Amino acid sequence: MEDLKKNPVFENIGPEIICDDFEFEPSDDDLNIKNQITRIFKNCPEDEIFRKVLLLILETMNSRYGVFGYIDENGDLVCPIVTCDILDRLGLSERNIIFPRERWDVFWNYAVKEKRAFFSNDSLLPPKRNIPVNNALTVPIIYQDDVIGIISIGDKSADYNDKDIKLLENIAHHIAPSLFSGLKNENTNPNREIIKENQGFSNISESDYAKDYKHVFEKIANPIVIINRNGLIVECNNCVKDILGFSRDELIGQVILNIIHPKYRGMVNESLKRIWDNGNSYDIEYKLIRKDGQSIDVSVSSSELTDWNGGSGHNIWMIFDITARKKIERKIIEERNRAEVYLDIMARDIKNLNQAISSYSELLLLKPNLSEQFRKYIQTTLDQSRSISDLISNIRKLSELEKDDIELENIDAFKELVAACERVRRRYPEKSIRISQSMTESEVIVKNNGSLFNVFFNIMSNAIKFDKHTEIFIDISHSLTPDQDYWKIEFKDNGPGVNDNFKAKIFNQFEKGNHNLNGSGLGLAVANEIVTRSGGKIWVEDRDNGDPNGGSNFVVLLPVGDNT
Repeated sequence: MEDLKKNPVFENIGPEIICDDFEFEPSDDDLNIKNQITRIFKNCPEDEIFRKVLLLILETMNSRYGVFGYIDENGDLVCPIVTCDILDRLGLSERNIIFPRERWDVFWNYAVKEKRAFFSNDSLLPPKRNIPVNNALTVPIIYQDDVIGIISIGDKSADYNDKDIKLLENIAHHIAPSLFSGLKNENTNPNREIIKENQGFSNISESDYAKDYKHVFEKIANPIVIINRNGLIVECNNCVKDILGFSRDELIGQVILNIIHPKYRGMVNESLKRIWDNGNSYDIEYKLIRKDGQSIDVSVSSSELTDWNGGSGHNIWMIFDITARKKIERKIIEERNRAEVYLDIMARDIKNLNQAISSYSELLLLKPNLSEQFRKYIQTTLDQSRSISDLISNIRKLSELEKDDIELENIDAFKELVAACERVRRRYPEKSIRISQSMTESEVIVKNNGSLFNVFFNIMSNAIKFDKHTEIFIDISHSLTPDQDYWKIEFKDNGPGVNDNFKAKIFNQFEKGNHNLNGSGLGLAVANEIVTRSGGKIWVEDRDNGDPNGGSNFVVLLPVGDNT
């Protein structure tokens, strides 16, 4: 356990965040822990106080490792207890560990100098540390403006936040008077054996540490495997048998790739290479092969492991069985796929039925001598049928877009625009539509995921649907942005415009600028999703600045593609 000879929680780690003052209302938990600490100082023997207080702090703060100590007359940090579960196994619960001031890490120095809390939520694996620490928090114990001690904790399951910091500061503030009183009356105990950090733990041999480290190694609940640079398993704990079925003796000496599913061996080789090259830690999910030949889903946290002399030559894996989680994930995927099949069947059948409604409605509208009232009814039916068709198309498109990211392609915007213009004219044959545009073939090449047609069609369809004029005008223009990174395509209409309160909302699903108009509101949401996934932007402005009733200008920015 070399890490206990050094700073047991933080070493050579700079401060990430300085805690600023903020309002904090004492909670029931805050009051409860203070009451418990008061009882510990009043009722417990002196040699048990540090242990019990640290245990209580670790439990309250949901942290695994910790240091609680006082600063002696030489300015060194005296720790009657480090993390309790480790010290118990090492037989050090009755001894002080002294950390000389010159060997303090940056966290402790800053906490004492600035008289403030410091914390980091980064994953920490300092040199000569055998146990990774996910995050860390240090708080000074201050009495009458003097720092008399330090509380350091680490490896919380979640990130430390402002509430955690303020709670630990309150605990330190509550401890300060009692700690000062105890130090004043009995600063040192002549009967207690003092172990000086820079004396190398002379009373305990390295072999004793190796023995106790092995004990801790075996007590960890998750399988741990240690491999060398040749990929051979050189050590593991007995817990591997619970997951893999192999005994410790069966695994040691095997090549690690032998127990990895063939599909993932290349990925594992790459991750090991990165660890050897730069010493980083990695969390990877893949499959292992059990002794009975069955595969098992695991998450493996792997990192470089240093030896007693600070050298590197091994890699340590902590293995987590995620079979249950993966089973749920596969079930979710199966249900999603089933839902998509049902959606396809329903969409196809509804589309066929709806097509018949649209066709008969269009034929009826061609009948001469049709009364104006019936003509209005049939036109309404036809409009609703078209809305159903648009809704089905947009739902299917959104479902496609929500899948894995589609690779961007070089798209000729002119071809997509021409196709969209033809489609809207066919969709609304009873309306007089005039579309003006000056784009030419191969002029505007953009990066898109193959769905640019839907963007243009939905924007123009939206304008036509809500424009109540006899003649409908849509003016389309294009230009490069000043930085020449984007093509800017604008669609100006003479419709009712979009109120300022709805200019952003209409691109959300099921939002419409005018709630009195028919439509699902999905068309512009689909356009927004397609443009955003292409690395572009879409928004709406007033056609005439400052006049939302004078028509709309829908602006689309798309990344410039390669014109090859």
